[in-house]
Amino acid sequence: MLQDMTGTHISPAGDPFAGTEVRDSLVLFGQGGDNVFQIQTWGGGDTVTHDYEVIVRGGGVRQGLNTLTIDGTDVADTFLFRAVPAIAGQPDAKWPAAVTQIGGVDGTSERVVYDEGINARLTVNGYEGDDTFVFDDTTVLTTVNGGDGDDTFIVGQFFATPRIAPNVLPQDAFETIPTEFGYASPGISAPTTLYGGAGDDHFIVNGNGAELRMEANTGADTFRLLASRLADGATWRQNALVSMDGGVDSSVATVYTTGPASDITSTIVHVTGAGLNVNLYNLPAPTIVSGPFVPVPPVGLAGEMLLPPPPLVIPLPSRPVGPGEIIIVETDGDTTLISGVKETDSYTIALGAPSIERVYITISSAYAGGEPYAEISIDGGLTYADMVVLIFEPGEVGPKTVMVRLKAGSGDHHPVALLALAFPSPLPQPGMSVQTVSHIVSSDDPLYDHAVARNVYINLVTPVIPVVPVVPVEPVVPPAPPVVPVVALPATGGVDMVPALLMGLMLLAAGGMLVGRRRRRA
Repeated sequence: MLQDMTGTHISPAGDPFAGTEVRDSLVLFGQGGDNVFQIQTWGGGDTVTHDYEVIVRGGGVRQGLNTLTIDGTDVADTFLFRAVPAIAGQPDAKWPAAVTQIGGVDGTSERVVYDEGINARLTVNGYEGDDTFVFDDTTVLTTVNGGDGDDTFIVGQFFATPRIAPNVLPQDAFETIPTEFGYASPGISAPTTLYGGAGDDHFIVNGNGAELRMEANTGADTFRLLASRLADGATWRQNALVSMDGGVDSSVATVYTTGPASDITSTIVHVTGAGLNVNLYNLPAPTIVSGPFVPVPPVGLAGEMLLPPPPLVIPLPSRPVGPGEIIIVETDGDTTLISGVKETDSYTIALGAPSIERVYITISSAYAGGEPYAEISIDGGLTYADMVVLIFEPGEVGPKTVMVRLKAGSGDHHPVALLALAFPSPLPQPGMSVQTVSHIVSSDDPLYDHAVARNVYINLVTPVIPVVPVVPVEPVVPPAPPVVPVVALPATGGVDMVPALLMGLMLLAAGGMLVGRRRRRA
């Protein structure tokens, strides 16, 4: 158990926390190679009031594949995702952020801080309970599994004031955007995938700065999207692509706007206009609601409004997104696998222009069942894995081929409709037929560092078994029994043979008697 302690921070030059009172932390630094970090939180049912900070740093994309998994509990948990301006004692950390498990009335927090060194994926598991996941920002590929329970996902929040000192503690500051509803957090800055799991879940999207995939899985889920204007009252806030899947039950979607409903076009497959770009699957056409709108009150850290702040100044970091173009082309327009029919597929990745430094693209899969059902190859199919790093050398533009292959035994439906979070399996579950493949880019060339790269969705289709027409079979008629000839009696009116036979017998007997008499006389 980490103790609740603070002390005067001593750090080399460049660390804004140097000489100030900071919270003691446990630092996990993976260095080189592939690193897997897993942290179990105490969660909403904590009765001992755990309050701590863990700093997790992987070696980064240049040294390996690094993943971080944070587990919740079987009671109601609340997770808050945010960017942070800096990490005490880690002045070289890039794109730092934190996931905080917020305690109950005691105001404690279990804080896990990370940076872009977690290049392969951040995964948060809610498990059972009615959990809440609030996103002010993410900086790495992120997957959240709601698990069982009626969970709530809130992407983007609105605040009355900017989230910088003196409105919040300097170490909790993050970037916001002035809008008609207040100061909006980015929501997410890296591709993020949200799985509702079982239960009637709620997805609320107030804004997303990166591609967002949401799946209901099972249960009657609700999706709510907001079209908002910037502070000038005229310009729509532009959001990244949203992909929503309503799952196997009766889920619904609603779009809210304070502008005219005619600004938004809604069908059963797309929602566009007013800064929105949404793809719909297994959902009816969303309802458009135009009129006054009151956002949900923001969720924050306990004490983040404390004044006055300590004598600490931490400027918000500059996080430029490379303008370089990452071109992803899927064979035949999509990526589909069919067991026994089409078990491999491919897509290509190319750069829009040559780079002057190496470009690293981490390719990582997410699937609601826990274990992806498709593997990835970047060496022509010689080797396959769930996550890989594709490298473009200076001057290279590609295209380079990424192959996907169905894992052995993954094409048959699971015999039991259960959530695979507790039992990771690549077998398709109810409402789980798409594997999300995300890409995140890193380079010393500012043209491509954190350049935007879209997701690829691998569709697993149940093979269609052809119906063989039934040819009617003629019934087999057993052969007729052999006809045994019978001596028929003469027809009526013919000669009657019975008296003649009797007469013959009488003459034969008389002849026998005469022969007998002659023998006696002799």
